[in-house]
Amino acid sequence: MSNDELGFVLLGPVGAWSGERSVELPGPGARCVLGVLLLEPGQTVSVERLIEACWGQEPPSSARGALQVRVSHLRRHLPGLIETGSGGYRVVVGRDQVDVHRFRGLVAAASTTADPAEALRRWRAALDCWSGEPMAGVHSRWVDEMVRRPLWEERWSVVERLAGALVELGRHREAVAELRGLLRHEPFREGAHVLLMRALWAEGRRAEALDAFRAAREVMVAELGIEPGPELTELHGRILREDAEPPPNGGEGQRAPGPPPVTPPAPRQLPAQSGLFVGHAELLAALDQAEADRLRQPEAASGPVLLTGMGGVGKTRLALHWARLRADSFPEGQLFVNLRGYGAGRPVSPTAALEGFLRALGVDRSEGSRGLDELAALFRSTVAGRRVLVVLDNAHDAEQVRPLLPGAGCTTLITSRHRLPGLIGRDAGRRITVPGLATGEGRLLLADMLGEERVAREPEAAAALTELCAGLPLALRVVADRLSSVPGAGLGEVVGELRDGRDRLAAFSADDDLGSDLRTIFRASYRELPEDLARVFRLLALLPPERVSVAAVAALTGWEEAVARRAMDRLHAHHLVEQPAWARYELHDLLRVFAHEEAVRQESEEQRSQAITRVVDWYTTSAHHAMGRVRPRDRAVEPPRLTKAPVAEFADRGAALAWCDEERATLLALPELALAHGLHRHAWYLPWTLFSYFSTRRLFDAWVSAGETALAAATALRDPAAEGRALNLLGPAYVEVGRTKEAEAVFRRAVAVFRAARDEYSEAAVANNLGTLHIDLGAFGEALNDFTRARELYGRAGSTFKEAVALAGIGWAQVGLERWAEAIRHLEAAVEAMPLASQAQARAEAFDQLGVAHAGDGAPERAVDAWRQAADLYASCEDWHYESEVRSRLGAALLELGDVEAARRSLRRARDLAERLGGSGAALGDLETRLSRLPGHESREAAD
Repeated sequence: MSNDELGFVLLGPVGAWSGERSVELPGPGARCVLGVLLLEPGQTVSVERLIEACWGQEPPSSARGALQVRVSHLRRHLPGLIETGSGGYRVVVGRDQVDVHRFRGLVAAASTTADPAEALRRWRAALDCWSGEPMAGVHSRWVDEMVRRPLWEERWSVVERLAGALVELGRHREAVAELRGLLRHEPFREGAHVLLMRALWAEGRRAEALDAFRAAREVMVAELGIEPGPELTELHGRILREDAEPPPNGGEGQRAPGPPPVTPPAPRQLPAQSGLFVGHAELLAALDQAEADRLRQPEAASGPVLLTGMGGVGKTRLALHWARLRADSFPEGQLFVNLRGYGAGRPVSPTAALEGFLRALGVDRSEGSRGLDELAALFRSTVAGRRVLVVLDNAHDAEQVRPLLPGAGCTTLITSRHRLPGLIGRDAGRRITVPGLATGEGRLLLADMLGEERVAREPEAAAALTELCAGLPLALRVVADRLSSVPGAGLGEVVGELRDGRDRLAAFSADDDLGSDLRTIFRASYRELPEDLARVFRLLALLPPERVSVAAVAALTGWEEAVARRAMDRLHAHHLVEQPAWARYELHDLLRVFAHEEAVRQESEEQRSQAITRVVDWYTTSAHHAMGRVRPRDRAVEPPRLTKAPVAEFADRGAALAWCDEERATLLALPELALAHGLHRHAWYLPWTLFSYFSTRRLFDAWVSAGETALAAATALRDPAAEGRALNLLGPAYVEVGRTKEAEAVFRRAVAVFRAARDEYSEAAVANNLGTLHIDLGAFGEALNDFTRARELYGRAGSTFKEAVALAGIGWAQVGLERWAEAIRHLEAAVEAMPLASQAQARAEAFDQLGVAHAGDGAPERAVDAWRQAADLYASCEDWHYESEVRSRLGAALLELGDVEAARRSLRRARDLAERLGGSGAALGDLETRLSRLPGHESREAAD
């Protein structure tokens, strides 16, 4: 294979081709290096730039050596391609071998072509170079900023110029379809608005042209604070006056515009808060001024406002108070996340925060495996130009925050104990330091909780309390709550107790020593609790730092749920836990520190272990029941129950998935907690039983992490069955994130474990997964051997259903080998052997491949029948990702058969599902384009 025979893809997942065959490449890191080199073929790219592209501006000390390893891997896969130059590397290929350079060459040729028809052909040829998100699968902020964003802008510019050529050629209906698709993604393109109005007017759709102007003006005024430019305004005036005949080729007269698309409700995530907000009038004014400045300078709209100060000073309360005061200014949503930058447990990762935001915005799941940079880009695209407020609470550092910054049109408010100098300098942020409450402000807060008369009797003591609490609103509220429960107690008595306290909370931030006072404050309130409440309070600190349900508290304590609910409500009334949602509670991180200290001091190691065992046992068994509803296993393995407490039950699949969604953060944190406390069987079993949840919700990174914990636990147990199952859980996770070499090694290790144990059923499961891996790698012959081995082993083990699954795999491999008749025979036998409703997912997969086989065999009618079955089955499983893919294939087949209306329905469903899942711009653009090219598309859209 010579270099001249190779073609390279950057306008999609980074890839290489030799003729019609894909060339296997190493992992994402090496692909990042290859992509950056291919941006400048024949030119030496410096080591420094490659390191920045791969690791950012603060690379690890090992970066230079790691870069050499990545280049070495590339050279093994692509011999003779990469040369060492002076201070860097270069690729020896022609520019026309790389899709991005072919795209730019076609754009340049189209731009200099005088003939509109020829220009149109070249514009379309340029867009055909795209196959997806630029350099998809490469996770790099440098690539995002320096490659992806500019390339998307180039693409949108080409779409606009293509539409201009269509208008010039009198093909106005096609132009309208292209322009509406463009403006859905890029609403601020004034040139595109001009072209849309011209095309509509030329079609005789004057009312729609005027509506288009009104819509453009609303967007520009509301989002940018500017009026439309002279070209758009002049055209609007001409259409109003009808002082010039529209261009020829007018269409079918005026049409009523179609209904607006159905959009999910704007998120309203600001947590509820009770009690009086006092003080900080100057800070509220500063926040108002920052927002006013942002609106006057829309180009600086991405600069966040940071509220910084010591822990407990009231940063969150201030942020939320201002946010609620100004909520009407953000009609398209208010997003909130507690990033847990300080306190027990791990901080919330940017990936998890982005996934939560996207779900709230109606983008339920990512399409395929998405890395952090792709999620961040999807989030920015989703909120671009929208009046959305984003509150990022309790941030740890700039790197945790930066991927969550939404960009133009939105306001971002951050709270953190650190000053985040990197964020302020690099991201044009504004810092506001939040001080403690002044003496008079602290007095107002005390008067609100204790009554004006009581505070007025002891003004010096009230001032002293504010001083002893360092002006921290949280500490003042705890003190006031304690005083309110003892009406006869004087403020001076509490002042004396706090001044004399010796057992004190350690410093809770790096730059202050106020923790000592807080421990005394918290202990004084804690000692007022009855023992049952005190015990549940301190046991709560043993759990992961997530919102906890009443049922989980019942498991933790061993109580009935009704008793647990009353206890949590009483703790909430004492201001010792927060209640952000109905029947769900959480500890403030400062109180968690205190509660954990009390748990260690007052609960024996055995008592703490018993509490953790109860709650881990409850979650593990509940998850087992949930997965029995989601996708029952052919041969169930019972969970390692150590308690007899009632566990969660689920009426159906939807209820089970809803519970997993609600408990997701805790379920993902528990395996490590179980492992740390010696609950090894729970630590491997919980991730293993959640396999179908990871797969259905496409939580690939979490799947990898949980799988690695499961393997560590199983290895510690020296239990071959557990080890093999953990390996077979981890392998598919590695496949999903592109770590195929590691996946194959894990699968080979699992085969050895099960073969040594003479467990043919489990060995068959691994062989089946190996077949899937080899399908993904294009090694269809190896896949055929794997699936054949799996079928043989399942048959000997007596599993009829799993034997049918392996049979479908054989058909799948034969599809890859283009042995159509054999593929059809095996796949038809497979679907016949899967009649049960619980087997719908596997049956859908078999029907999907059966459709591919019929299409390859030249039988489109049979392909349509198979794909319809597959799509309906995927829908019944709520697997929207694969339903979208199948309906896209189905639409193309229906169009080939001449059934335009059925094709339109199928493609629309595919498009709607892709939008719901947050599909990439290119994938959605492809569906939009295919829809726009259907006969009668515009009239149908208007009628709908």
